[in-house]
Formats: sequence, C-alpha cells, structure tokens
Amino acid sequence: MIFLFGAVFSVGVTPLQGLYIVEVLSFEQRAKGMAFGNLAVNAAGLLNQFAWPVSMARIGWRTYIIFIVWDAIMTVYVYLVLPETKGRTLEELDEIFAAKNPVKASIAKKKLAVTQQGDVVDVADA
Repeated sequence: MIFLFGAVFSVGVTPLQGLYIVEVLSFEQRAKGMAFGNLAVNAAGLLNQFAWPVSMARIGWRTYIIFIVWDAIMTVYVYLVLPETKGRTLEELDEIFAAKNPVKASIAKKKLAVTQQGDVVDVADA
C-alpha cells in the first residue's frame, strides 16, 4: 500500500507543486508565489513527518484511508476548480484568472491575433 501511494503521489502531485505555480503566476508575482508554495509544501511535510507515527500507532492501517480520501478530494478539486493551462500564454492566463469563473474561461474558445514577433494584438471569442 505504501508503494502504491508513493507511486501515484510521485507521478501525479509531486511535479505539479512547483510547475503549476510558475505557470499561472505573472512574472512579477512568481518569486513570492514560489516562496509561499515552498512554505506550504514544507509545512505539510513537517506535519506528516510527526503525525504519521502517531496515526499509525493509534489507528494502524486506517491511516491509509485518510490519505486515500484526501487524494480523492484533491483530485476532484483540481479537476473542478483549477483551470487548464496547457498551451496558454501569460496574457491568456491573466485573463482567465481575472474572469468570474476561471474554469469556464479556460474552456472557452478564443481567437488570437499575433504579430510576427509573437506579440498578442487582439483576443476575441471564437
């Protein structure tokens, strides 16, 4: 069970801890966002380091159920709340996160007018 949890966590969540923050924040906010993200990851790691032995001693194998439920909740959260960022420019991401419903804004089709230098000139609904 430990190996299964470790494999799923390492492939799914671990790489996203740094990548999603860098991808969604503007250049000016990136350093502060990464610092806060690292603080959150290290705080969770510290909590898990000390809570794991206590939990295993008191409830034994049922500790894994807590992690399974947490992973299921976070999977639903990521799917329903966090917008897709694949293939988006920083300007598009700024517009998506400024929208009332970022997930709906990330799904909406857009037309981009781009210069030969790569500058975005116009964004319109498709």
